[in-house]
Amino acid sequence: MKEAEEKNKLNSYHTERNRLTCLVVDEMLKHPSTLEEMREQTRKIMKIQNTYQIINEDKSINIDEYNSIFARIENSETEEELNRIAAEYDLNLIENKYPRLGMKISAEEILELKENKVLTIDVDNNLTINQERLNPIAKLLYALVWKQGDLQKLKQIIQGIEEVENPDKDKKDALVFYCYGNHLGNPRKFPIIDQHVVRAFNLFKYSSNSDFVRKSDKVYQVDRQNYLHWYSKFENKSSDFLYYLDRLLFEIGRKVKLK
Repeated sequence: MKEAEEKNKLNSYHTERNRLTCLVVDEMLKHPSTLEEMREQTRKIMKIQNTYQIINEDKSINIDEYNSIFARIENSETEEELNRIAAEYDLNLIENKYPRLGMKISAEEILELKENKVLTIDVDNNLTINQERLNPIAKLLYALVWKQGDLQKLKQIIQGIEEVENPDKDKKDALVFYCYGNHLGNPRKFPIIDQHVVRAFNLFKYSSNSDFVRKSDKVYQVDRQNYLHWYSKFENKSSDFLYYLDRLLFEIGRKVKLK
């Protein structure tokens, strides 16, 4: 499954690139060009996108420098080193919008909620929460999730928590929320995985195919498996290191622009 998904993504990339190339060629045939103009068009077709922008227009780096950031991350021993990398590229790792999570939710806790009828998932896979059993803070959080229309998304988080010991390697739908459940169930082993983290990592993994990464705005199982494999090299690091690692990749993926 992992190999098939990666092949599909690469096929899509090359199909789109070939389509754009054909459009350029068609334009050249419609409008007779000088030899130099044809050479310039050919250079555009053959050119590999190799410049990234971080934060702003005057903070551009090429593939080699981008890859060197990941080499430094891999060789970092402390969270201070990660913070130094962030400071060099004006990346803010402390953000009020996403304060540090200090919680863990076990599968046993979810089972207890189900047994006590606090939450129920019926045969049609609909989630119901017994509002009368909630304390004031839980009621406020329930009201927020309800207002945003996200109540049913909790099912995927719950599933991720329940399956933390044996995650579903073939899962496709709502994968970001499922991975978030894995993280809540075992924060040290499973990082938070979303489109920002995946974009940052894929720019490193697929550095010669930045057009392919440009179109990647969804998390696939192959992305999850590739990132978890890379992340496993940090399994003996402190919780502080892992927190700043997650924040650093999130910020890189959120701020990086390709040109």
